[in-house]
Order: sequence, then structure tokens, then C-alpha cells
Amino acid sequence: MAVIAPNSEIYLIKCPIELDNLNQLSFASSTAQHNYFNGLPKLSLTNATFQRKDGTIRWPGSMESIIEYNYCMYRNKNHGNKWFYAFIDDIRYENDNMSYIKISTDVWQTWQFDLTFKASYVEREHTNDDTVGANTLPEGLDTGEYVCNGIQEESYAKCELYPESTVPVEGAVMICIQLTSLKYTINGTDFQPSNPPTYNIVNGVPQGCYVVGIPYSQTALGLVYTLIGAYDASGKSEAIISMFLCPRGVTSWTKLTGTGIWNGNSYYKPDDSNSIHGFDLFNVNRNTTINGYTPKNNKLFVGPYNYFYITNNAGTDIEFYYEDFLNTSQAQFSMSGCLEQGGSVKCYPTNSKKTSAGSGGSFVTKGYAEGIMGAQLPQLSWTSDYYLNWEAKNGKNVAIQTGLQAAGMALGVLNPLSTQAATHATNVDTAVERGYFPQEMQMSVNAGGPLGSVLNFASSVATTQNQIRNAKLVPPQAKGNTVGGNIQFSADKCCFTIYKMSVREEYARCIDNYFSMFGYKTNRMKIPNITGRSNWNYVKTVGCNIVADIPQGDLQAIKAMFNNGVTIWHNASTYLDYSQNNNII
Repeated sequence: MAVIAPNSEIYLIKCPIELDNLNQLSFASSTAQHNYFNGLPKLSLTNATFQRKDGTIRWPGSMESIIEYNYCMYRNKNHGNKWFYAFIDDIRYENDNMSYIKISTDVWQTWQFDLTFKASYVEREHTNDDTVGANTLPEGLDTGEYVCNGIQEESYAKCELYPESTVPVEGAVMICIQLTSLKYTINGTDFQPSNPPTYNIVNGVPQGCYVVGIPYSQTALGLVYTLIGAYDASGKSEAIISMFLCPRGVTSWTKLTGTGIWNGNSYYKPDDSNSIHGFDLFNVNRNTTINGYTPKNNKLFVGPYNYFYITNNAGTDIEFYYEDFLNTSQAQFSMSGCLEQGGSVKCYPTNSKKTSAGSGGSFVTKGYAEGIMGAQLPQLSWTSDYYLNWEAKNGKNVAIQTGLQAAGMALGVLNPLSTQAATHATNVDTAVERGYFPQEMQMSVNAGGPLGSVLNFASSVATTQNQIRNAKLVPPQAKGNTVGGNIQFSADKCCFTIYKMSVREEYARCIDNYFSMFGYKTNRMKIPNITGRSNWNYVKTVGCNIVADIPQGDLQAIKAMFNNGVTIWHNASTYLDYSQNNNII
């Protein structure tokens, strides 16, 4: 019977790896692996008898002399050249010169170069793509109270009186006056613009009224009262049916030219079949820190850890996540509006991943459905001079009436039998028959007799003067609305306000550390990322799939290690050092 000489090598090692398999080391090759473990503090035993896997090592020495060693590596050279790696589970005293060491195989170090990973359900891992927006699955982490990291205001109507020559397009407003007619008449002279619109179409909607705009400038109020006064003097105060503020940029304006008030700084809304006008663009840039903290993991730059919301300052707001935009560092928005009472304005994204159709897309496909309406602008009040308007309507009648009353009195006091008186009487009768005289004049003429004529004349004049006095006593007539949107405009809050929100610095630091240690929620079928980071990769699977020609017990132990979650460290010199950079390589 042949005798096999003992030829096994056993090394007891001081190693940082622990039995729980929560952290492990990876190596580029088996040679690099062997060199690392062989270079650690160790005790060696050569020419040992065959060492059984997961067995007991009979070590020639006292327990106290080897108790500081927690790991071992061995190979049975008579049966192969493979090195086995094992944890020292226990050391038992046998006698002063002999100790029994119980070992269990480190299945990862022993078989890591024999494994083929297949697609598995990966619950968490360190991703190899950490661009902002690439990882958005909810983590279920506590975010605490949110804080504001910056405020941005985009105005569509500023409460500011500019000099007439410097009124801007963006943010400025027009005092809009709706008129049923652009023509007025004073003292028999017609005034009208020389370039009125052919049709009256506003934002694609046919209108029965004209809209005249006066820039909200330092001279605006004077022009407004001049226009109102002109229509009062023409007896057409009712032609003015409304007055309101509207953002100047919601449409183009054409300067009115003509006579009277139309040769000033007033404008009309040109015919326009376009339904909506975009008049302002702005960007919301993502902050580079989270409440002053610069994270290592870019998932902190997405919601719910970092986001912004837009409010119309009138009770409505909407949240946006940067990752929902084509450019995750810059959200782009536009403001559009229609010319109407209250100034209909809407703010909407133009590079949204949800609804953007890219260049040339329609309002809907560019994010119009995600927009927020602006607050209403004031509807204005104005006063109309009742007497001026009444006089313009009735002034000629009053003059004719008074003159005819005087003629009637003169006819009455002259000899009614004289030829001249008879001629006048005939003329007056003819005028009465033809309806030229008002009712009061007819009564005066037909009363008969000089005394009756005098009395009727006095009565008619008193009646006419009473009408004039009553007209003068009627105060200027207030019209329109004096309350709508006033507080918003007066507070200079006719704007969309953007609040950049994030978790507090304390929470950001805690969440960032969590991501650094355990990666991101993955929740999909894929081959686990065992490598890809400069220092460590965490992987947790559900039902890990690995193929290997190794003992099944060891294979199941490796699968269990990944199902429980394990951090694979790539550099032994930085093992368990989370302060190291862990960039994607």
C-alpha cells in the first residue's frame, strides 16, 4: 500500500473579512487574490496532512498563541493546486501543544472566479448611470420639512408707470377700453381713426366691439380721461362699455392715427386669427447644491428631495421635478395669453418630457396641458360726465325750443290782427302742423292771446331751465368694476413665482450617506452590478441566479449572500472606508 507523504499548506491569517458576509473583497485575478492574503500577517504550517473542507485543523500550538487569527487559506498539493479560503469559526484547546480549529469555507473567496451571473431581480445596487433623472424610483425615506433654496419671479404685468418712450413689451400693461364705435362727433365734426381694423377678430374670436389700448405710462391717465371726455362731448358715453388692464405682450398693437384723440399714443388691436400669443420665455435653473450641501449621489437632485413649484400668487400652484424636463438642469417655460377682461395668461413648460414634441410642436404637445393660469388683472372703473353727455344729445333741441318759445311770445304781444302778425301766425301754424316745434312750443302758440302767450312762454322757459338744472345736478356716472384683481396688481404680484425647494441640509447629508452605502432602489430584472464603481458596489437581489460548477451547498450560500445584500469592495486598502470616492468607472 502506497504511503502519501503529507504535503498540504495551511496559513492562519489576520483578515478584515468577517463571517457575516455583509462585506467582501473582489480581485482582478486569482493571482492578485493569493498575493493579497499571502501578504497579511500569518502563521504557516507546511507538509500538513490532508485538510478537509469545512473540517477541523489540528494545529501544533496552544490556543492562546493562535486566538488572534480569524481566517485561513490552505491547499492540498497532492490533490491539486487550488487554494481554499475559510473563516475560523472556533478554536478549542486540546492540550498545551495542540489546538483544534473549526473552519467554514468562505464561499465567495473560494469560488468567485468560477461564477457566471445571470439576470436576476435586483432590488438595490450602485448604478453605473448616475445622471440626474436616470434613477427616480421612490425610496420611501423620510424627507422632513422642505426649505426654500431660491425664489424667481416672472412678471406678466407690473404695477409700474414708465415714461411713455420707454414702455417695455414684457411685463407692461395696457389700459384697454372696449368701444362699440371708433367714431365720435363734436360740434358737428366727425372724428375717427384713419386706419381702423377691417374686421374685428381678437385671438381668433369675432368681436362686436373694438379694443383701444393706452400704454400704462406716466401720460396714460390723461389720455384715458381725454378719450372719455371726447365721447361724453359727442353724446356717446354709452359707446364705452368696459375698461380693464391687460398684459401688453398678449398681442401686437398698431398705433392709431387720425384726428382728435386718435393722433395721440393710443393703439388698437389688429385683426388676428391666432388663438394664443406666446409673449415671454424664461428658464428655471436647477441649483448645484441641496440647501448648501453638495451631494455625492445625483439622485438627491430629483424629486422628492429637490423640486420647484410655480404659484400664480392667487391660490393656485403646481409642482415640477427637474427630471421631467429634457434638460434636467434647466426647465424651460413660456407665457401665453389672450386679450380679454382680466388678462388671460397661462404659464406652461416647453421642454417637458411628458408632453414636449420638440421644435415646432403645438401648444398642447409643448406642455400647455401642464400649465398654470395667471391671476386676473383689475377691471377698471371710470366716470362719465352726465351733463356733458346730456348737453351733447339735447343741446340743439334746447336752443330751438327756447328760440321758438321767444317767437311765440312775440307773436302773442303784437296785434294779432296785423298783417305781419297774421303772416307769422300762419308760419307758426304751418310749423306746428308739420311737427317742427316741440310739444311745449305748440302749447305756447295755441294758447291764444298776448297774456296767455306770455304766461306759456314763461312756463316753457322754466321747464327747459329746470331740465338743464337737473342734468347739471346729476353727478358723474360711475361705471365698470372697481375691485377685480386690484390687490394682486397693487402688490406687484401679477407674476408667476418660482420657489426652488429641497430637503434640509441635515436630511440631505443623511440620505446621501444612505445612497453611498446601499445604492439606489432598482427593482428590475438585470445582471447585478458586481463591479462598475471605483471602490465598492452594493448589491441586493431577490432570487439571485448564478451558474457555477461548484458544490451546491456553497452555491446556495453565495446566492443567499446576494439575496441578503452584500457590499463588494474592490480595493483592499480602502476596505470599509466610506469616505473614499466611489465614482463610476
